[in-house]
Amino acid sequence: MSSPAIQRALMAVRHPYFAWVIGGVVACLAFLIMVSFAAVSWVGNETSSVTALSIWLGDNQGFGDVRFIDRFLILIPLAAIALITIAVLIILQRLPTDQGLVSLVAVSLFLLIFPYIWKGISTNEWRKDLPEGVDISALTDLYNTVPHTVFSFLAVVVSVIGMVLYFADQHGLLPTFAPNDRVSEPPPSDESE
Repeated sequence: MSSPAIQRALMAVRHPYFAWVIGGVVACLAFLIMVSFAAVSWVGNETSSVTALSIWLGDNQGFGDVRFIDRFLILIPLAAIALITIAVLIILQRLPTDQGLVSLVAVSLFLLIFPYIWKGISTNEWRKDLPEGVDISALTDLYNTVPHTVFSFLAVVVSVIGMVLYFADQHGLLPTFAPNDRVSEPPPSDESE
């Protein structure tokens, strides 16, 4: 016999709005990713910081002098827009729920791993430009992709949970409950004596 909380959660998976809620939460996280791209430090410390948008625009050196790897930073807002678009298509029922949830997972995973790829390539670029023997840790310590990573991680968790529960329900792996099943409540206490 499953607990009342688990029973409620499993019944929620079967609700038509379940995928909409998952899509809506992921869309909100994607919006926060877009905001952090433009407003939160991507590289910097307490005294000076630069957002990912500033790096992509080349605010310090001009757009023509932006490193090749930094050109790919534009993929962050594009992927966030893709997440929002997929979520809207799920909500409007213009995209099959199974395809939509898989797409949310794929794009969220891309957003999660992208900073690690960018940092690795960026560090190699710096290493090529610096004289041999120079400690590069002073530069790599300036990376500040934590806000982006947190929002992306949450988007992955929400979309994966949604996808797993949806597919488990579709394949009959979740327990079923009769329509009249009610969550058992403790009997009222008789305080009159």
